[in-house]
Amino acid sequence: QIKTIEQERRAFIKDTDDLRQNLYTKELALRSELAKTDADAQKAAAIQKDISKLEAELDQKRLDHIVKMKEVNPEAGRGFMMGGRGRGGMMGYGPGAGRGSGGGYCWD
Repeated sequence: QIKTIEQERRAFIKDTDDLRQNLYTKELALRSELAKTDADAQKAAAIQKDISKLEAELDQKRLDHIVKMKEVNPEAGRGFMMGGRGRGGMMGYGPGAGRGSGGGYCWD
């Protein structure tokens, strides 16, 4: 089970790498636009809309991954599934390239 879970985790990271990179790039673009003294509200709104779409896609992939992991081991994910995102936007999986750190609570 451990080997299967590790393989699935690696596949998830690889599968979502471009998505996470695009999300990071859009977040930087939004920060950059908002940092301007003459920030364009329409441009910022369009970037935020793109960010929201990317986040929704990543959230769906994360959900699919968690369901797969629970098929391998029903106890997989206990303690982090109700918490926030970890680094890289992956619930409960340590470091990764992506969006900041998020805490969350352990409900276990």
